[in-house]
This record gives sequence, C-alpha cells and structure tokens, in this order.
Amino acid sequence: MPSSPKIKKESMVQAALELLIEKGNAGVTIKTVADRLGCSTQPISRQFGGMGGLRQELIRAAERYAFEKYYDVGGSALAAFEKSGWGAIDLAINEPNLFRFLYMGESGRKAEGGFLSLPKSEDSEIIRSRLAQLLEITPQDAERFMTTMILYTQGVATMIAAKIVRDDRETIHRMVRETGFVFLKGLGVSSERVEALMGRSYGELTAHTED
Repeated sequence: MPSSPKIKKESMVQAALELLIEKGNAGVTIKTVADRLGCSTQPISRQFGGMGGLRQELIRAAERYAFEKYYDVGGSALAAFEKSGWGAIDLAINEPNLFRFLYMGESGRKAEGGFLSLPKSEDSEIIRSRLAQLLEITPQDAERFMTTMILYTQGVATMIAAKIVRDDRETIHRMVRETGFVFLKGLGVSSERVEALMGRSYGELTAHTED
C-alpha cells in the first residue's frame, strides 16, 4: 500500500493558525488540524511530540502573523508607535480569537513575552525625545504619555475582544485619539497646540519634528 504524501511542518502550523483565527483556541487540537489537512493524527503527533509542541509553534506563528499584518509598518519609529495603538484595536476587531490567544492568556505563554505592540526600547527613546520636542514637554512627561496610551489602547482592545465594547472602528479610533489629547492637556500642553493637532495622526505630527 503506497504511503500517504508527506505533509510539511509548515503546513501543519498554518492549518493550526487558520483554525485558531476561525474557531478560537478551543478549536485547535491535533485532531482538528489533522481533519483540516485530510490526514491522520499520527504525522502531527510525530512531528511535534504532542499538543504541547504544536502549541509552541502556533504561538510563534500567531505572533509573526499579528506583527506582520497589524504592527509592522516600517518607516520611522514614530509611525510604529502610532501603529501600535491602531494595530491592537484592529486586531481585536478583525480577529478577536487571535487577540485573545496572544493577549488574554489563552496561549499560556509566559508573561515576560510582553506585548507585540510595544516599541523596542531604542525606538521608545527616539519617540520620547521627538514627542517632548514637538509638544514642549519634558522627556519624562512624554514617557508617561506613551506608557498611558499604550496601556489604554491595550485595555480598549481587550474589551473589544471580550465583546464588552461594540462600537465601530471609526468611533473607537476617534475615542482613543481624543483621550490622548485630553491627557496632553493634563500635562500642560496648551489648548491651542492640542487643537492644532486634532485630526492628525501622531506619525504625521511628529514627522515635522526637527532632528
């Protein structure tokens, strides 16, 4: 009897990722992956040594997929900071199963893995410096602003994925932007300056900052 065609490891992980996005964490098992690929469970168990091994590969694949689709914009670090907020929210709106897996404990990954959406430390320093210059605030206040907005948008995204917040994307984006401007006013940024910034993205705003 001829052997069945060999299924590549990448195909198994991709099938698991598709199931995760479509059906959620509970929908991903060795059997459901095998059913998706039209094979028995044996080659999958043999490849990964069980569900634990498959899950570790799935976590990496899910992180890579989310980063490339929602967070990796290239260009300046400032644009990446702006994208971090919108990316988390759009991920929660468009693919809530994936958001819950990555950010709400379903993957079982260790907490030190951190948020995909947080800028790298060297990028954070650049963003902080340029925001401080643009807004005429201290680097410490710029750091407070960045940290607060990241935590805020992650919280909003979590409530979206949990179906607590059900507003449309445009409304949520506007709410997050307006919250940012309220926080800036609290840091002493003048009303005139804040009003002049309204309606423009942080990436657009900071693009005009001198080096």
